Amino acid sequence: MTRAGIADLLDDAVATRRIVALAGLPRVGRTLALRRWATTNGGVVVSHVRDGTGGLIVVDHVDEAGTTDIIERYRADDVAECDTRYVIAPTNLNALHKLTSELTGAVATITMPPVSLPDYIAERMPEIAPSGPIDDMAAAPEPTNRSQIDLDEHWLRGGLPESHDIGPPHTSLAWRRGLIEDMIRRDYGRFGIAPGARIEDVLQTLANQNGGEFNRTKISWMKGQEVNSVLHVLDRLGLTRTLENFPARSSSSIGKMQKIYIRDSGLLHALLGIETVEQLRQHSSVGECWEGYAIEELIGAAGPGATPQFFRSDDGNEIDLFLTFARSGQSIAVECKTNPDADPRPGFWKATDHLNPDDQFIVHAGTVSRTSGSLPRLPLTDAVQRVLARARANHGERSRTKATR
Repeated sequence: MTRAGIADLLDDAVATRRIVALAGLPRVGRTLALRRWATTNGGVVVSHVRDGTGGLIVVDHVDEAGTTDIIERYRADDVAECDTRYVIAPTNLNALHKLTSELTGAVATITMPPVSLPDYIAERMPEIAPSGPIDDMAAAPEPTNRSQIDLDEHWLRGGLPESHDIGPPHTSLAWRRGLIEDMIRRDYGRFGIAPGARIEDVLQTLANQNGGEFNRTKISWMKGQEVNSVLHVLDRLGLTRTLENFPARSSSSIGKMQKIYIRDSGLLHALLGIETVEQLRQHSSVGECWEGYAIEELIGAAGPGATPQFFRSDDGNEIDLFLTFARSGQSIAVECKTNPDADPRPGFWKATDHLNPDDQFIVHAGTVSRTSGSLPRLPLTDAVQRVLARARANHGERSRTKATR
């Protein structure tokens, strides 16, 4: 999903729920999104619920104490038969959990995504058309009065705005490491995680095998139930994404191992100690880094109406990403490659013959699109646009005015 789509999700949620919580990673840009949305809807953002008046109250930076105040005011509204709507940004997972558990069914939660590749390009589009990610051909001549969009930097630093704005590579890397440490040092006791639990070791293990099928029983230093609790918290925080084996949410999928990715590529690279694009290109995990980055971007392009999953059969036939659209039942099979010339594994063809997707392609880390033949080879920019087009056809596109305000 692009950031512009957040306004539409907020509109829809406010129409059906009296409380809407805008969640997301710290420093992901929720404050700016709330201010823009509130202005469009004739409201203002306040720091405490008592400062808000009228039928719409938008509250930023809501901690656990602030959550208590919102719950009390919501219940008072019930007594007074008042239909006030609240849009809030919880400061942490504990505040969000308290709100949703005490007002079950009353709260809609929307997750603010990091800056996606289309967002990143749109912000810099006045400069020049994009190049990259990995250069596999000579760069086109660059206009002398413009700077070039470096999509490698988006891959390297991820989608948190400050990761790009904060300065040189070593400063950005240190900032991302500090953010991770701040998140995992919090108290998650209410989620079944004991004080001193080695959350950072679980997260590092996931980073070291990014996108691997994760065997929860292999974490020898933590009890199985606590491992499950840590994985649940990491998912809720937005640090990780768990993909189920096709068909997702079915009885057969529940019994199989899941793939777990670090969602933001910048945070993944911080965990792996990758500071520069050059280090990233030469790193032993570059393939896994690319796969996770590409998959996250394509899931975002597909939107909430699509189910992301992977496919791996008992005999090893595999599809890196298999997207199915709920409304139409259509599907897309994706193979991820860093090398634009690399052929898919034989198991990919066997898997697609079995599942018969409506579309299939390779997404590679180069710059050239090759659409001839039975399997198009696309750079990520083109692959995202291809998935966006299919998502719009499947879900119906909102008016341009509403989607771009």
